[in-house]
Amino acid sequence: NQDDAYITLRKEYMESEWWALKTLFEKKLLYKDYRISPYCPRCETSLSSHEVAQGYAEVKDHSIYVKFKVSGANNRYFLAWTTTPWTVPSNMFLAIKSTYDYVLAEKDGEELILARDRVKAVLDSEWKIKTEMKGTDLLGIRYERPITFAKTNENCFYVVNGDYVTLEDGTGIVHTAPAFGSDDFDVGKRESVKPINPVGLNGKFDDKNLPWFGKFVKEADVDIIKYLKSNNLLFKSEKIVHTYPFCY
Repeated sequence: NQDDAYITLRKEYMESEWWALKTLFEKKLLYKDYRISPYCPRCETSLSSHEVAQGYAEVKDHSIYVKFKVSGANNRYFLAWTTTPWTVPSNMFLAIKSTYDYVLAEKDGEELILARDRVKAVLDSEWKIKTEMKGTDLLGIRYERPITFAKTNENCFYVVNGDYVTLEDGTGIVHTAPAFGSDDFDVGKRESVKPINPVGLNGKFDDKNLPWFGKFVKEADVDIIKYLKSNNLLFKSEKIVHTYPFCY
């Protein structure tokens, strides 16, 4: 019925929404919290799932394997894969799956920890398996931040369990930045930490401690990759084509 449509721009609709909010408030059912939402830095607004669904496109992105040094161990690293290098400065955890099997592989005095079922896909034949372990053996192990410019006083930088970790790609170890990504955010909330977020509403780094201050995050990908490489924290860098959401 177009003559009597119930649409959001009508005052009757707005009044009913305010009534609902008032009722919830009076029953003490409203509270302030945070969540991860799709966001457009050009429009500087969050997007609904419907808007995001209209904007998927195939793009070529950087795919990197980052080495996270195990605290207190010489030349031993957790190996994690990511297609968002710009989020590495916001890393706070590494997620594994407690039910998976992991290995310690060695080559030329360097040791890497990754999922056993991902060894053939990630490492060449010169890497030798030294030890096998369960995911549960890795929980709580601390590591050193690969990029330390963004400051935090939170208790983080250790291995946690993540049910979202898969063996379909990557290393079975997931770089986790609670400021970016729903699964990441849930881990941060579970571990009771405040996310490290050095990115402004315009999509540019706004933390002056970062060498990439003022740069749009995607434009900083190459710089971050170069930084990791210069500090011997980049294992491998590739390009992949994948589907990614864009503001329509």
